[in-house]
Amino acid sequence: MRVMIGQLVLAVVIAAAGGVCWTLAQAERRVADARGQLATLQYLGTTARSAEVDAALRYSAWTPVIGTGMAAAAHDDRATATYWLSRYDDLTAQRDAGDRDPGVLLLAANASFRASQANASDRATGVRQLEAVIKTYADVLKSGSGQADAAYNYEFVVRMRDALVHNRIGAIPAPDPQTTLHGHVGAPPKGVEMSKFKVMIPKRGDERKQNDEAGKNGQRQKKG
Repeated sequence: MRVMIGQLVLAVVIAAAGGVCWTLAQAERRVADARGQLATLQYLGTTARSAEVDAALRYSAWTPVIGTGMAAAAHDDRATATYWLSRYDDLTAQRDAGDRDPGVLLLAANASFRASQANASDRATGVRQLEAVIKTYADVLKSGSGQADAAYNYEFVVRMRDALVHNRIGAIPAPDPQTTLHGHVGAPPKGVEMSKFKVMIPKRGDERKQNDEAGKNGQRQKKG
């Protein structure tokens, strides 16, 4: 009887472990899909699947290290997509609601700066908005999260504020609409005729077998 009970307990433990592994695998796939959409600039896809990701993380988040790490990654990815969709008010509201995630705080600070670029109507308004942005970056630095970007942006905005105060610039520069998650959108150099460039496509393995003469050198004759 004891042996039977032990085997039953062992079976339950194995089934529970299998259920946990399956749940983690499903959650990891959801998070990876959302991150793939973010990396390929499909920001709406990342935010649209937030409910699906949250459902997958509902139980996996209880798993130490692995589950909590995935939940944090999904949280940061969603905030990043929100930022690149220019939904700055959503990030500000998220910060004001008490979200202390360092990544979200940095994105909220960046969002405040972007909003100041779009909404500054005069020099005095621009200075006030930049003061608020500086305070937001200072809050990120005080969190002790080691956000190097926050330190750079803090100094950048301070210098811009000082230049605006001393009339060295006329207004806050407008945002660049061509900036994406991966930097500025690439384009051919100006004044270069792209038709002169030839695209070389490597041969497939079967093509190389059909034409095995490619790349071979003829026999050289010695001079003299």
